[in-house]
Amino acid sequence: MPLVAPQLALVPYHVRMAHRLTTSIDALAAPSTDGELVIWPAAGSLPAMVEANRKALSACDAMILGRPIRAWRQPCVCEAPTIMTGHQPAFFHAGVWIKNAAAFDLAKRVGGAARFLAVDSDQSHGVELQHPAIRDGFVSVDARTGFPALRESAFEQLPDQTDAWWREFLSNIGGIGDDSRWSHFSKEFAGESAAMEGYAARWVRGIGTIDRAFGVSLDYAPISRTFGECPSAHAFAAHLLLEAARFASAYNESLGDYRERRGIRGRAHPIPDLAVHGDRIELPFWLLRGATARRRLFVSMQGTALHVFAEDTAVGSLDRSQAPADPSQAIIAALGEWRLRPRALALTLHARLLACDLFIHGIGGAKYDQITDGIIRRFFNVEPPAYACASATLRLELPRFGIELKHLAIEHQRRRDIQWNPHRVVPSPDKALVAEWTAAVAEANHLRERDADNHAARSAAFERIRRANKAFGLDEARLSREARDRIVQTENKIASDRVANSREWFVGLHPSRRITELRDRVARTVA
Repeated sequence: MPLVAPQLALVPYHVRMAHRLTTSIDALAAPSTDGELVIWPAAGSLPAMVEANRKALSACDAMILGRPIRAWRQPCVCEAPTIMTGHQPAFFHAGVWIKNAAAFDLAKRVGGAARFLAVDSDQSHGVELQHPAIRDGFVSVDARTGFPALRESAFEQLPDQTDAWWREFLSNIGGIGDDSRWSHFSKEFAGESAAMEGYAARWVRGIGTIDRAFGVSLDYAPISRTFGECPSAHAFAAHLLLEAARFASAYNESLGDYRERRGIRGRAHPIPDLAVHGDRIELPFWLLRGATARRRLFVSMQGTALHVFAEDTAVGSLDRSQAPADPSQAIIAALGEWRLRPRALALTLHARLLACDLFIHGIGGAKYDQITDGIIRRFFNVEPPAYACASATLRLELPRFGIELKHLAIEHQRRRDIQWNPHRVVPSPDKALVAEWTAAVAEANHLRERDADNHAARSAAFERIRRANKAFGLDEARLSREARDRIVQTENKIASDRVANSREWFVGLHPSRRITELRDRVARTVA
């Protein structure tokens, strides 16, 4: 069944009813085949989507702080189309990186520019780098964590480190493909910089070497800079704060629709509802201060003042009457030393409406942004601009045993046969012994089904089976040990193959020729 592009025109929501059926986006899945590429909707429709989004957004009368959306887009979106994608500044796999290539090629095709949102406000998990290790022919995962005590900190909160510190962290990485870009990435990441530099800035330089090696060029925009400096981001945040009750309602109702359609129970998945405690309302933003872990933002209205909280900690107040005139100043004054950052849905809500003409998601983002579609419909009363999805699967060239779960089932059956079906184990078993064993088993089954309370007869039948088993002359203890060993070995091979078949390895570990093949496939599809 062909995938159909979503509706493009921004029309009042009441004109169309929300559909509860499974969508084509729900059907998207990461490719299972090595080297396979997924672009949704069909790449040929993307330029028309860009143009339709630009036209609809430029004419959209939905308001933010009393001004139409198109007025707030002007500082962010230039005269040429802007194609946007994004991800956390982590060691992501080739299926994530391929969004960079798709965004660049599409931007080139429509005469625009490609931008990457580096979500440095997201949780860093201490900066974990995983790579494959090969020992005795088996593949396992080796992982190192740069900041193990700072797993809950955002990327932008990580302490600066020297070049030497980072060179040590990135050294001796195993499982690297021939002619990979790893050495270029690590050299740029960890060298030729100031004595101390932040993680995100290093990451942008490093990933840029991979982009350039395969003919890709993007403008990298960290969220810490976008929401720290961009007027449209401040206006967007101020608008949501001032309309907190209505926005929380739209957010939670859209989540409810998504759960109902997908058959998800409860109110915690895929993300929790925004909490409403009396007059205190949660909004989809984080507040950061120094090295303190991110906290959820709450607001409470008292008269003309809007009080902001970092969970239970009072942050500051925003004057409702003054915020529309200068939202940047209002946000900065209200937050003081705290920094405002968007959570996932707020991030793409701002990006799609105010900062780009088409956003390219990965598989997960495309599915979850259907919730954002619902929020846009309910809160802004317009149809959302369309978005796209790109992903791929690329596996490293690692040793594989080709062992499947069915092989493990065979080994378990053999172990069981040693005890209960010896005639299946003995080569060329004596026919008379097989006949006696079969008769003994048939008798035992008959008694179990027809005369279960005749314990004496059932015990005698079981003894007959035991004597028949013994007559085959198996060394049951030795064979059982060998069977257990084969089961363990098979389990180890399956575990090794599972690691070897992973698509999650950092794009910089792959051989350049394989990235080139995938990159060329994107160019042929999109350009």
